[in-house]
Amino acid sequence: MAKRWIAINVLLMALALLLGWQLRASFLRFLADHDPAGIQPAAQGRPEARAQAAVTPEPEGAPSPADFAVIPERTVFSDTRGLEESQEAASPATLQMQQKPILVGVTIAGDLRRALIYDPGTPAREGRRAESKRIGDVYRGYRITEIEPGHIVLENGARREIIPLHEGSKGTQAGKTPILSTRVVSFGSGGATGGAPITVQTAGGGAPARTAAPPAAAPAPQTRTQTIALPGAVAGRPAVVPPQEPGTPQEPAQPPAPPPGPGGSRVIRTPFGDIVRPERN
Repeated sequence: MAKRWIAINVLLMALALLLGWQLRASFLRFLADHDPAGIQPAAQGRPEARAQAAVTPEPEGAPSPADFAVIPERTVFSDTRGLEESQEAASPATLQMQQKPILVGVTIAGDLRRALIYDPGTPAREGRRAESKRIGDVYRGYRITEIEPGHIVLENGARREIIPLHEGSKGTQAGKTPILSTRVVSFGSGGATGGAPITVQTAGGGAPARTAAPPAAAPAPQTRTQTIALPGAVAGRPAVVPPQEPGTPQEPAQPPAPPPGPGGSRVIRTPFGDIVRPERN
C-alpha cells in the first residue's frame, strides 16, 4: 500500500515539472515576438515621398509680433471682412501726435536723466499715474531723444516734437525778485486828518504810492484831582491827593479796623459774619 502512494506522488511531481517548463517556454516566446526593438516601421508608398520625408526642415527664427498684427485688423467677425482696403497706410514719418504728453517733472543726476509724464488719453476715472521715461523710451510711436530741465524732445522719423515742462510744475527762478508795488493806507479816528501810515506791498503792478497826511499831535494827558476826607484833616478844608498818571491803577481803600470787643476780645470780620475771639493771656 505504501509503495502505491509513493508512485502516485512521484507521478504528480513529474507532471508539475512538465507544466512549469511549458509555462516558461510560452513566456519566453511571448517576449521574443513582442520585443520593441524588433518592430519595423511600415513600408512607405513611393521613393519620392521617402526622399521628401528624409529632408531635415530648416530651423525658423522667433516669430515677430508684426507677423500677427494682421489678425486683429482682418478679423473674421468684422462687417467689412470681404472689402479690400483702398486707403494706403501712412508711413511712420507722416504720423502726427494727436495727444501730446504732459511733462510734470524732470530728474537729472549726472548721466541719469528721467522724465515724468502723464498720458492725457487715460480716462480720469481709471486713475492717471505718472510714467517714468528715459532717453530711448517710446511714447505713442515717438522716441525720447533729449531730456532737458525745461523740456523733452520726441522724434519719429522726420518729425520732432518739443514738450515743455507743465506750468504748474515750474518753480520760482533763482536770482529774480518779484515786482512789488507799495500802497499806503492811513488808519485813524473817523473824520480825523491824521493817522498812522501803514505800508502794504502787493506782487505785480499796482496803483502808485499814496502818502497819508502826517498824524496830528496827541492831546496832553489831563490831570484829575480827587477829594476825599482823611482823618485829622481840618474841617472845611479838603485834602488834596497828588495827581496820578493816567492809566495807573488806584489802590482800593482799606476798610477801618474793627473796634475791640468787650473784655479785650478781638472781632474778626468774615464774609459769613463777625467772629469774636477772646484775648489769650
